[in-house]
Amino acid sequence: MSLRDKVDIAKAALSKKGIGHAEIGIVLGTGLGGLIEEIEISEIVEYSSIPGFVNPTIETHSGKLIFGKLSGKDIVAMNGRFHYYEGYSMKEITFPIFVLKEMGVQSLFVSNAAGNLNPAWNKGDLMMVSDHINLLPDNPLRGKNNEGFGPRWPDMYETYSKKLNGQISTAALQLGVTLRQGVYAAVQGPNLETAAEYKMLRVMGADAVGMST
Repeated sequence: MSLRDKVDIAKAALSKKGIGHAEIGIVLGTGLGGLIEEIEISEIVEYSSIPGFVNPTIETHSGKLIFGKLSGKDIVAMNGRFHYYEGYSMKEITFPIFVLKEMGVQSLFVSNAAGNLNPAWNKGDLMMVSDHINLLPDNPLRGKNNEGFGPRWPDMYETYSKKLNGQISTAALQLGVTLRQGVYAAVQGPNLETAAEYKMLRVMGADAVGMST
């Protein structure tokens, strides 16, 4: 079955539950599930009931799609994500993002808890990702391409929206929140890095390292 067919089936299953359009997608990382308290929830759907979705094996990831409104916007939030180190393929891990796109999501906010590499920063600081270094051993776009989802060779030079990042920076300033900005290194895990690997990542230009995003 093609990726297009799988996405259409998942979207149809959600439509039967009365779930349609959402303009903003949010992937909630470790420790950030509390954002659900701010959402005016209209529907909660278990991943297990959505064709094509796998189930998280991490205890802190509940495996639910949350639909509703946040600050007046129609949103869908993934409460629980999948990781490469859990044994899933990159296509399984990223499948929900294709479904979110077909639901109308235009802006995607992805969060995680990561390890700090920048000696000038403090543990617990918030970092807005401005760029990334992908050290994962596979690519979810590998294989036959479907132009309906995007080009064969997507340009990654400006992966993160300067407009949205600018709005986030302004909001943080208005709220008095310290917000760092830096490069995220994505590694496969599940082990943490060796001292030599931390040094290598820093030399490469990474400010944070993680195995979630």
